[in-house]
Amino acid sequence: MKNNIWTIASKEFNRFFRDKRMIMTLVMPAIVLYCTYSFLLPAVMSSMTSEKEPATVYAVNLPDIIKKDVSALNCTFIEGGDADIEDYQQKLSEDEDSVMIVFPAGFIDEVNTYEAGSDKAAPNVEIYYNSVSTSASAVYGRIVAILDDYESSMSNRFDINRDIKYDLASEEDVTGMLFSQLMPILLMMFLFTGCMSFAPDSIAGEKERGTIATMLVTPINRYEIVVGKIIAFGIIAVLSGGFTFAAVATSIPNLVGIGASGMSFSGYVAADYVLLLLTILTTALLMISAVSLISAYAKTTKEAVSLVSPLMILVIFISMTAFQGGNAADNSLLYLIPFYNSVQSMVGVFSYSYSAVDVLVGAASNLVYSLVLVFAITKMFNNERVMFSK
Repeated sequence: MKNNIWTIASKEFNRFFRDKRMIMTLVMPAIVLYCTYSFLLPAVMSSMTSEKEPATVYAVNLPDIIKKDVSALNCTFIEGGDADIEDYQQKLSEDEDSVMIVFPAGFIDEVNTYEAGSDKAAPNVEIYYNSVSTSASAVYGRIVAILDDYESSMSNRFDINRDIKYDLASEEDVTGMLFSQLMPILLMMFLFTGCMSFAPDSIAGEKERGTIATMLVTPINRYEIVVGKIIAFGIIAVLSGGFTFAAVATSIPNLVGIGASGMSFSGYVAADYVLLLLTILTTALLMISAVSLISAYAKTTKEAVSLVSPLMILVIFISMTAFQGGNAADNSLLYLIPFYNSVQSMVGVFSYSYSAVDVLVGAASNLVYSLVLVFAITKMFNNERVMFSK
């Protein structure tokens, strides 16, 4: 039996690796992914500034002359004094959607007595926020605009965020936010594209050409044919997943730009890559099993591609959940949902917020689903009406 399985697998390997076009379908997604991540990100970053919900603004020593404009912002407004600064800073660390603006005590008097051009430092307004939060960033920009207008009317008599860094987001936070939203959908799309490039032609295509009928009447057990094909498809899918993973790993430094744009690559460790690779490989196996099942049902390659298209749309739709931010860590049962578990595992790994147990549960469930699909494919191969239908 082992010889028969290996014979079928070898046939698929020969057909695939002797065709230059098929090899290109294996490596092209990884090449496109690498190029996309290396050159597309600057354009993507400019579009990620939409406000998701009103932020909370903590104002310390807010002058009456500015209070009207600041309090009119679409946000929750809380006002306090110097004694509240420590409490507000604690709340800022707990809620990334909050902003704190601190005016010096007696700000208006300092502004009125300050002489522009003197050696004395101008009164400084401090604005603390987390740039990872789109709502906090939006409110920060509006506050700065209000103060800029006021400053211009006062002949530049005070400064805003002078000298020190007030953005509370670390470089790892920025990197995790961007990668967790962008990478899962691209990974899922290219993995699925790689699976579609060879499975429909190898099963539905052989049914269309009549070559699979010749194979089915040989003494080889049909279970052996299915296992041989799935082994070959699985290895090719794993290679596709491996190339995709390599593209991700090598494109991250290009995205980071060696510390540019407030991003850092140092936050990802070996365990993150291991879990990411495991997720990619098991996802590839699940995808190839699903595509093979549909291809076994179809009569022609064209029909197989048409039937697979809704599944691809579903996978892309599920992948879009990565843009919602966060992951499914609060409900481990969600890691049992096929494809959704893969997206959430990727989101968790890239955003530094995953549970290793949940990621492993997701990978294990992908393997179980793959085995169930292989069993279903075997049943279809044993069905004469399915395999010999015209």
